[in-house]
Amino acid sequence: MRIKNMLLVSSMVLSILLMSGCGSEKTPAKSEPAQSTSEGTTETGEKDQVKDVYIDEAGHKGDELEMIKVVNLATKYRNEGNEEEYLKLFNQNNVKTLNSKKIKSLELEDISFMSDDVGTVRTTIQYDNGEEPSIALFIFEKSGDKWIISGTD
Repeated sequence: MRIKNMLLVSSMVLSILLMSGCGSEKTPAKSEPAQSTSEGTTETGEKDQVKDVYIDEAGHKGDELEMIKVVNLATKYRNEGNEEEYLKLFNQNNVKTLNSKKIKSLELEDISFMSDDVGTVRTTIQYDNGEEPSIALFIFEKSGDKWIISGTD
């Protein structure tokens, strides 16, 4: 049953990604994201050493707020290179490694729920390697009363 639910969630997430990426160039300009980020650089001012990039938690409550907090922690641990704490945020059955790219900017696009214990946080993310911003999707599952990341795309 759990595998069936995860397959259903995966197919829903892929459908959402396909639908959001299939817009034509004539699509009206997108409105501003729901939340913006703040960024800072290290004291040495070195480019690409961004440390403080978080989704604004104000205006969110309940499960939405808890998932945003997990995304913010994942961003913090990733930018610090703290793989041990980063991996604790994920479902232990989902083998994940810490990527060396640092997050330069992160904007909240959407939060949705497939059920009481499965949700997604869709963000626009830009890394410090000069690539264009892209969509990053965090898929969450609720384990007890705690939200954990079950996958990313």
